[in-house]
Amino acid sequence: MYFHSGDTRSFQYFMKGSLGTESIDTKEHSKLSSNVNCYIQDLKYDNCNVPAEDTDTYTYWPENWYGGGVNERQDGIPAPAGYDWSTSKTAKRYNAMRDALHTDTKRNILYFWGNKTGQSRRMWGDIVSRMDGKLEWSWGFMPIVNHGIFFLEYSDFWGHNDLDMLEVGNGAFTEAETRTHFGLWAALKSPLLIGTPLKNQTHPAEFYTGLLGATVIFAEILGLSKSPNKKYEVRDMWNHRKLGVFKGNIALIVVPHDLAALLITESCSDIRIASGQHKLLL
Repeated sequence: MYFHSGDTRSFQYFMKGSLGTESIDTKEHSKLSSNVNCYIQDLKYDNCNVPAEDTDTYTYWPENWYGGGVNERQDGIPAPAGYDWSTSKTAKRYNAMRDALHTDTKRNILYFWGNKTGQSRRMWGDIVSRMDGKLEWSWGFMPIVNHGIFFLEYSDFWGHNDLDMLEVGNGAFTEAETRTHFGLWAALKSPLLIGTPLKNQTHPAEFYTGLLGATVIFAEILGLSKSPNKKYEVRDMWNHRKLGVFKGNIALIVVPHDLAALLITESCSDIRIASGQHKLLL
């Protein structure tokens, strides 16, 4: 479900914002969902078309982050040292929607599992279906991944950095680039939301099955002790094929822009850890 925290229509979806009508909107959508038996599972709450009186005095743009300190290229008025962003106008707008969801939604949704900022938060600008560079206000895959790596430490079970929606199937990426795009989004713990017209897809159905199958493994990375004397079973997670049992090392040929995702488990004859533990190598 998509709402936004402004008071005018979003240029993208032609929807009136929820500023000041949070409870009305959540009640209406909750009622609509129950009528069609299609309940809200996740809410994307955008931050567009906010009136001046509800805009923060201080600004911070993740896209202008260049390592902090003298490297910053922030526009506007920077916040003073130690500023508590939870007291900002943006926080108050988002908290109003949070409170409305808690009050008016009659069933459990992902938002309730998250920390104070929800179960995910955008950490970069909009994505565009291209590998590199920028198009107007949107960014290619590489700049987002580059910065996402620096902020990985802020992701945990209760809150994830959202690198924006996947561009899987939107035409600009090859199959190899799509695997890399999907794989790194998963490895960086970003929500995996695909928005693309299925009728226009040119990749085979097995390709998307591989992506979805790999998701479970990316979500369950556990520790695995490495020993040169043990045997390990290796499986390719894109096509779910067993590559064999190896001892010591394994070598793979990975073409430019592609990514290898391997599920490695200790061979049945050499198990020394609890059943089910594995390690994913990227």
